[in-house]
Amino acid sequence: IGAGRGDRVLLLMETRCEWLVADLAALCLGAWTVPVYPSLPPSQLRHPLEDAEPRIAIASRVELARRLLQAQGEGGSLRRILLLDGQPDPGMPAEPIGSLFHAPPLGRERRDAIRASLEAVTPEDPATILYTSGATAVPKGVVLTHANLLSNVRMILSTLSFTPRDRYLSLLPLAHILERVVSYAMLASGVSIGYGRGIETLARDAGALRPTVMLGVPRLFEQILRAARESARSRGRVAHRVFRLAERAAIEREQERPHPLFDRLVYRPLRRRLGGRLRLVVSGGAPLGDREARFFRGAGLPIHEGYGLTEAGPVVSVNRPGASRIGTVGPPLGGVEVRIEADGEILVRSPSVMAGYWRDEAETRQAIHGGWLRTGDLGSLDRSGFLTITGRKKDMIVTSGGKNIAPQAIEELLRSSPLIETAAVFGDRRPHLVALILPDAEAVSRRLGGRAGDRSGDPVEHDLLRREIEAVNQTLAPHERIRGFAVLEEAPSVEAGTLTPTLKLRRGALEALHADRIAALYDRPTV
Repeated sequence: IGAGRGDRVLLLMETRCEWLVADLAALCLGAWTVPVYPSLPPSQLRHPLEDAEPRIAIASRVELARRLLQAQGEGGSLRRILLLDGQPDPGMPAEPIGSLFHAPPLGRERRDAIRASLEAVTPEDPATILYTSGATAVPKGVVLTHANLLSNVRMILSTLSFTPRDRYLSLLPLAHILERVVSYAMLASGVSIGYGRGIETLARDAGALRPTVMLGVPRLFEQILRAARESARSRGRVAHRVFRLAERAAIEREQERPHPLFDRLVYRPLRRRLGGRLRLVVSGGAPLGDREARFFRGAGLPIHEGYGLTEAGPVVSVNRPGASRIGTVGPPLGGVEVRIEADGEILVRSPSVMAGYWRDEAETRQAIHGGWLRTGDLGSLDRSGFLTITGRKKDMIVTSGGKNIAPQAIEELLRSSPLIETAAVFGDRRPHLVALILPDAEAVSRRLGGRAGDRSGDPVEHDLLRREIEAVNQTLAPHERIRGFAVLEEAPSVEAGTLTPTLKLRRGALEALHADRIAALYDRPTV
């Protein structure tokens, strides 16, 4: 359709095989793909449209095409929208193309032209513009070259081994650079890819594909554990009691081998629900909770946590089978150098580090110094080379007493309580810390003997949560302790602007939304 070298092609689709086909087709032509999340509202689509100026977009559904046109308004760069499913509205500049697998065969002249385009692509050519999730600022366009992407694929394959006998269950959005690069690695190894339809159908999808490899984010594994717990509860008091004992045993056991009795009753059925053949499970995108990591390891399904960021292309480090430590994100990949600055910031040097930010030389110079990428993350390296993430530099809370506190570690401790689903900690330029808490409604109800708590201010529920927070406080230094909390009525969400599309907390947006409630906690401490 005329896409060529340097053209930007915007991809607005759910995770599906056509996503990867369209991506690879554009890259073969020397075009640059601009992936965006299908969950984004028009207000958040506007920036990538205006900044990247794509000429062509591929949308999976009519609703997404409408959203693009609403975001672009008059006079935008977008000229054509290719629509995979459904028929466009009258007057919409979109054309239905249906499946990409039933296109008419290309003539020899066109095939030769495509081959010439492919041969003209150089490693240094830009391949993609990826917009950061904007957890702390306006999204920036990260430019990754073909060399960046391919070097990261090669480093992944030199660290983790895959064969054509493997089957990979793709669950994360392909707009997420981690899922995309891992998918490239699967293709390079001849691995079969099956596309999951979401957490609700995970058991059915895994049962059909019987994957050997799976990649997820911590929220996925939290939901798997929660679903297994609720399934046991629905089968009666005895089944629920057995599951809770098995959960505690898995978390407390240090051995890799599962407890034989609980393996037969709980762990093996859980592994079967995930296809029964998983040999490698990796978690990335955000810190994995200690509770989930210990449970799955004790259940015979160890999750190997890794670390990366879009600007690093993206994978920096990962735990490996046989060399995995809970609480760390593993050693750096071969070919990746990691250095810790005096203030704790993690610096990365690698052939996969981005070319720079699109049309933003000042931000690029600030991010990359002498080939070293300033990640903005805080961490430490132990003597064995295992990397531990301790917080986010821009999220650091500095109290009015001058104490520097990384809130993520405290939030993870709060979430380790079975009664707390989500926690957000605040206190910058304030005398002490406070928190917004989203309870696990089912767990609270069970603890209260089946009595449903009222999130709008039930005193019994409030006291229950207060005791949980006090228990966490006992493990913290005095300046790190939570002195007040309020209960959220609704979970943070992408739609509300309080979660990024990759499910990271937008702390500033949440703080602005609940500014009055947070201010009130300083008038009357509740812990």
